[in-house]
Amino acid sequence: MPQAIEADFLSLIMKCAPESVGQVTASSSLKNDLGYDSRAIVSLIVALEARYDISLEGQDLNLCNFNTVESCFHLVERYKHA
Repeated sequence: MPQAIEADFLSLIMKCAPESVGQVTASSSLKNDLGYDSRAIVSLIVALEARYDISLEGQDLNLCNFNTVESCFHLVERYKHA
């Protein structure tokens, strides 16, 4: 991940996490490591859409795109460059 985007992105991930988290890495699992449940993922989606001025659609809202910090980051990057 590019360093500047990574810091901003990780900050948003940590802010939306339902539990206080320590270290967050690209391979951190949103569910297992950061405590995200379906409600927290919906909140994260809303925050990502607002922060990056994107609108996630259809199959991209599949939970598999929100398994890890990295998978979520790549999804956002794809929309930002579309």
